[in-house]
Formats: sequence, C-alpha cells, structure tokens
Amino acid sequence: MDYAHLRSLLAPLIMALKDAGTHTMLPTLCEELGLPVPATDGSSVTA
Repeated sequence: MDYAHLRSLLAPLIMALKDAGTHTMLPTLCEELGLPVPATDGSSVTA
C-alpha cells in the first residue's frame, strides 16, 4: 500500500474537520462520524 498517496488523499478531508464546527459541536460531529464522543470533564483520557 502506498501510504504517502493515501495520506495525500485523506489530508484535505481530515484538515477540513477543524472547520466543521465549534468546540461545543464536537460531540455531535463525533457521533455523526461514528467516533467516540469526547469526555465532558475536559480530560484527554479515553475509556
């Protein structure tokens, strides 16, 4: 697999996520993407 090519294809999509919404919208965005919802206590530790 050509990881450099894959990275170049995914980079614009991943970078666009930063503009997808505000911090308060992050749980909803994660849920829509099928990602774990971040902790509400501000901790970066995941279960």
